[in-house]
Amino acid sequence: MEKKNLILLLVCCLFGHVVYASDENSKLIGQKQASSWCIFQLTTPPEKMQAFLDSACGKIDCGPIKPGGVCFFPDVLPAHANYALNAIYHTLGTCDLQLGFVTTLDPSYGDCKYQGS
Repeated sequence: MEKKNLILLLVCCLFGHVVYASDENSKLIGQKQASSWCIFQLTTPPEKMQAFLDSACGKIDCGPIKPGGVCFFPDVLPAHANYALNAIYHTLGTCDLQLGFVTTLDPSYGDCKYQGS
């Protein structure tokens, strides 16, 4: 299951704007409300990801993406930046569409659970 969720996250990143939520946080599918997440676009340059991550960690708890945290592995910039972008999305209620996009595919993997709406 962990590999399946990680593969879904990578596919989302590879294909960019695959799935959008229709409003700021979520949309209705039948009678059930779907959760949404905000993750980086694949085309976002690493320096913008790093600048965002540096700024975000002053506003949110970045403990989960620090060494020993449940979301530290994989220890790669896009994974850490995605976690932070999503945390900002759920804290402030906005996804910076210059950097990321809103998806209804859960990017969580293993013990690393991304906050969903």
